[in-house]
Amino acid sequence: MLLAWCIWKERNRRTFNNGPANTFHQLFVIIVNDGQLWVQAGAKWLVALGWPESSPRLA
Repeated sequence: MLLAWCIWKERNRRTFNNGPANTFHQLFVIIVNDGQLWVQAGAKWLVALGWPESSPRLA
C-alpha cells in the first residue's frame, strides 16, 4: 500500500502541479522516508514485513 500511495502522489504531483519528474533514486528516498514515518505512526505490519524499526532518514 505504501508503494502504491507514493507512486500515486508522484503521479498527481506531475499531473496537477506540473512538477518536474523525480528520478528513480529520489522516488526511492521518498518511499523509504514515508515508510519510516508510517512505522513511527504505528504501522506494525511494515515491521512484520521486514521494514527496519529505526534507521537514519535519507536526504
